[in-house]
Amino acid sequence: EYTMSAFGKDVKAVLAQEEIDRAILIGHSMGGDVIAEAASLMPDRVIGIIGIDTLQDVSGRYPQSEIDGMVAPLEADFRHGTRHFVATMFPEGTDGRLIQWIQEDMASAPSDIAINAFRNYLNQYVDGEAAEVFKTLRIPVVSLNGRLWPTNLENNRKVMAHYDLFYIEETGHFPMLERPEAFNQRLQEVIGHIETLHASE
Repeated sequence: EYTMSAFGKDVKAVLAQEEIDRAILIGHSMGGDVIAEAASLMPDRVIGIIGIDTLQDVSGRYPQSEIDGMVAPLEADFRHGTRHFVATMFPEGTDGRLIQWIQEDMASAPSDIAINAFRNYLNQYVDGEAAEVFKTLRIPVVSLNGRLWPTNLENNRKVMAHYDLFYIEETGHFPMLERPEAFNQRLQEVIGHIETLHASE
């Protein structure tokens, strides 16, 4: 089983191996939940986490039937289902070559691992499990999101002790690939924001 908890333990193992005492963890998409799990395991090492186009509403809930419906096309034909799924993640006017590159890259993943991880990620939002790990965090949690999907700032702040939202404009789900220079600049601002909060404690 490829769970967010298992991935979080992987991140913890890397920080331990590299003897990193102070870290800001950054995770894109599903990686937002992974770094939350990792941070919960290392409260003495992680001073903040940054989710990239993720954590839109960690307390949101979805019926199991909706989750099954999202996974079904991938189980039926992983390559075709993945390409179609990825195509929905961009605003109009995105470079078609970039979309195709990301489609092919994601569609080339081992299907059994990808589907299992995706289902485990989504299943957290059936019973509210996704929100639980955030309730334990006392460090800053920041989303750096596009506007393709709405982010529920108020709901997230009900669950998280310290939550802030930054936007990067004119991007979809892959801002670091769609507008890399603007993304890097915005990310530095977010890192600076976390450093300032940490210094004030």
